[in-house]
Amino acid sequence: NIEDMEFYSNSIKYFSQIENPIYYVFSTGNKKVLNKLKINGEIKYITPENGFDNPLKTLWLFSQATKYIISNSTFYWWGAYFAEYRDVNTEIVASKNFKYTYCIPDRWTLI
Repeated sequence: NIEDMEFYSNSIKYFSQIENPIYYVFSTGNKKVLNKLKINGEIKYITPENGFDNPLKTLWLFSQATKYIISNSTFYWWGAYFAEYRDVNTEIVASKNFKYTYCIPDRWTLI
């Protein structure tokens, strides 16, 4: 259930009104796949290879943002959910291919 690049491209377009964005790309995958992302803006990779191998610390860090693009991952779903608890103005784009779509709140945008 790996999400295709079109999902990420469309999700990035959704947030296109942000000037000078910095993208924090969280992934357990390798950079070979991540380099296929077409992102205009600064990118910071948050991966085990970059020292982010503690799941609890990674989840906390993930939950500190205010804009999210999440694929079909329950780990990142929880991070986005916790972020909403911290800041009600959080915006979340989730994959319409999420395995458990009934768990996606109506306030989240499905792409």
